[in-house]
Amino acid sequence: MVRKRLRYMRLKSVIKGNTVRDMRLIAAKAIEKGNGAKELQDEILKILETMDEVEERHQQEQLKLSNCHRFVYAKEGGHNVQLTEPGLIADEVRWVLQTHERSK
Repeated sequence: MVRKRLRYMRLKSVIKGNTVRDMRLIAAKAIEKGNGAKELQDEILKILETMDEVEERHQQEQLKLSNCHRFVYAKEGGHNVQLTEPGLIADEVRWVLQTHERSK
């Protein structure tokens, strides 16, 4: 019962950046430089094929921690959205604060 009540008291905003794009760029540079054995390079590329879907599914699961939430895609950002789209971070913080204020 307590867990259920806590769930409804939390606001949640999830921002999904394009982490896979960043990882692909890193992997491409590493492969270009000849880093890692061929088997490991292939394994990383295979993981990256499904990583975006898995990552989004996990992030969508986080939304279940609250009945008042938003899921936002970062258009420019990769893994470090706070560096590439600080305005988006600020917008979501404002949304949380304003929504909290209205719920009082």
